Amino acid sequence: MSGGMRFGIGARASRVEDQRFITGKGHFGDDVTVPGELFAEIVHAEVPAGRIEEIDIEAAAAMPGVFAVFTAADLKADGVGVIPCTGLRARPLERADGSVVEAPPRHALADGAVRYVGEPVAMVVAESRAAARDAAEAVMVTIEDRPHAADLMMAAAEGAPAVWDDAPDNTVFVKNVGDHEAVDAALSGSAHISRVRLPFQRLAMSPMEPRTAHGSIEDGRYVLRCGTQAPHAAGRVLAEILGVSTEGVRLVTGDMGGAFGMRSAVFPEMVLVLWAARKLGRPVKWTGTRSAHFLTDDMGRDMVMEAELGLDADGNFTALKVRNTAAVGAYLSMQGPLPAFVNLGGLAGVYRTPVISAAVRGVYTNTVPTAPYRGAGRPEAIACIELAIDEAARQFGFDRFALRQRNMIKPADMPFQTGLAYKYDCGDFPAAMAKVLDLADIAALEARRSDAAARGKLLGFGLCMAIESTAGFLDESASIAMAPGGRAVLGMGSANHGQGHETAMRQVVGETLGLPLDAIDYAMGDTDEIAHGSGTFGSRSAIFGGSAALEAARALVAKGLAQAAALFGVEPADVRFDDGLFYQDSSNRSLSWAELAAEASGGEGLSAEARWSSEDASTYPNGAHVVEVEIDRETGAAVLTRYEAVSDAGTLLNPMIVEGQIHGGVVQGLGQVFSEAMVYDASGQPVSASFMDYAMPRADDLCNIGVAHASVPTAKNPIGAKGAGEAGTVGALGAGLAAVADALAPAGVREILMPASPGRVWEAIEAARNGK
Repeated sequence: MSGGMRFGIGARASRVEDQRFITGKGHFGDDVTVPGELFAEIVHAEVPAGRIEEIDIEAAAAMPGVFAVFTAADLKADGVGVIPCTGLRARPLERADGSVVEAPPRHALADGAVRYVGEPVAMVVAESRAAARDAAEAVMVTIEDRPHAADLMMAAAEGAPAVWDDAPDNTVFVKNVGDHEAVDAALSGSAHISRVRLPFQRLAMSPMEPRTAHGSIEDGRYVLRCGTQAPHAAGRVLAEILGVSTEGVRLVTGDMGGAFGMRSAVFPEMVLVLWAARKLGRPVKWTGTRSAHFLTDDMGRDMVMEAELGLDADGNFTALKVRNTAAVGAYLSMQGPLPAFVNLGGLAGVYRTPVISAAVRGVYTNTVPTAPYRGAGRPEAIACIELAIDEAARQFGFDRFALRQRNMIKPADMPFQTGLAYKYDCGDFPAAMAKVLDLADIAALEARRSDAAARGKLLGFGLCMAIESTAGFLDESASIAMAPGGRAVLGMGSANHGQGHETAMRQVVGETLGLPLDAIDYAMGDTDEIAHGSGTFGSRSAIFGGSAALEAARALVAKGLAQAAALFGVEPADVRFDDGLFYQDSSNRSLSWAELAAEASGGEGLSAEARWSSEDASTYPNGAHVVEVEIDRETGAAVLTRYEAVSDAGTLLNPMIVEGQIHGGVVQGLGQVFSEAMVYDASGQPVSASFMDYAMPRADDLCNIGVAHASVPTAKNPIGAKGAGEAGTVGALGAGLAAVADALAPAGVREILMPASPGRVWEAIEAARNGK
């Protein structure tokens, strides 16, 4: 083996991609620039609902440097289609009357009416960004205001203003899962019923880099350069909207400052820059701002879950009944309805609850659409069952840890069919719980609580047993080309937006091919270079992408063995491969990859590709999370003092990367618990419009986040991986809420607060103190 660092699966290899990021050599959306490009600026609606009476573009069109000002009429004249809700195609939904839900038309520019503050109304294209912004301010939009419903529960109430005329009660869909009759019967016979109500506030997804879109026409084809989690899927949807074949759109995605689910959709600006580039004959670039992000980008969560957990006299769970009311916004984003119901199997948690049911109602609101956000319903489902268990323990005198142990699925029970949807294949949940409680020093908890009380603090200890379903659908591709010089090019269909693919996938193929990481080049994100890809979402890349990469590497080794046998003049069975070399032992000869590739295909090298899928690919990463928090009785301020997590993500491609993913997910979960909230005022205007008033967690808001592993590899894929990208959020939300509830219970506070900001906590403590 010559030169380079050699790391395989399971090694703590430093991330290859970090070198360019920390030295300023990344290539992000706004870094894309070409000669002759024009700049686009969007005019947004300033009211949450109303009929467009007039769009006066005359003054803007006459301003210096302005090439054009476009409205919906221009798009319609060219036959530009609407942005579809592709999620409905895969999972059709029904209204209460049984009719099939059809997504309302979402035009790239508002057509006749606006339905949320920030909806795109017109587009200005000019020679410079400054000229485009000046002209956008000169576009005069006259709108006849209509009544609106920006708040979820207000929109869900009887008599609320209708966002769409064909949904007078704002109900988009209803969905029932589980056996409702069996659940009702079990609850009626239960000795105890624990009830919780969990309002999961709306969140801005807040990637480090705002969205961008750069459109051009190259060789007669549309070419879009932007950040997206699923280049191939986005390209297909854009082709449909623009009325061309799939081959008529090329999509190129580079570095991204995070995605979190938001970048899995096609947004209006992506359509607009492509259409304008063809219309004007020059490339068109749009760069979003942080302010625009709060107005226009899909958002997360925004649902209210109510749960009833039944128990018998001994504390055995009998049934769980859940009602979920979920906002979809004014339109259905591409996957918008899914978080409300697609991961409800997580309500089972890690427990043997015999029967579970859930009733879901999707509701239109005069707001930006919602979309899958890190976890996409998983954190909410887990928080629901975990908080219901804690409430049962408080209300009926059970020990909350013993209550969990009594009802927990044991390793000997595997495989285990839960009371709702999921069938777990493996895992050791009791071991994870025991390990995290030991790491959190549970033995000294009451001493710490007493010490906090002496200092005027309320100490809360929250435990969350997390589990989720990952990687349940689609397939993934990988290709490897070995050049005559002995360098391999790994092409992946799953796009990297911060997860460490460039390192972890090199580890997968490097181990199989016997190559150091620096002998492997990485390609992704260009639909011309990568023939197929499903994308990066749902914690699927290690499973689907890793398995495809492993299969491609194995296929390349098989080709290499055949090529080496031909060169040695022997049968393939007489050649062995080890550590990057092909050996023919009887003649004591060997060939390296470089030598083999130089002889293969007329000197063009060797290549192999693979797609990996499975009829039952779903895996169930799980773990146990503990949060400890101190809350000041007099100010309501919370300070995190302890965080421990034990994770079972199966086989770890790179433990260091997995731990980083868990850290990031934990912070996002805690952000929802303590500080983040997208707020609209009574007039439907977003009050959260910048990081001055949208409180993202900061480093000094956190404590050390401990992560330990208790991996049980799955047999559902050749690597044994279970997925880890969303695991931190799935555990942190429930653990953080449980800690706050535990801290506030002695003060008489029973309401679940999100976010538990100092002001809200202080008000809750004062209300309980005054008996309100």
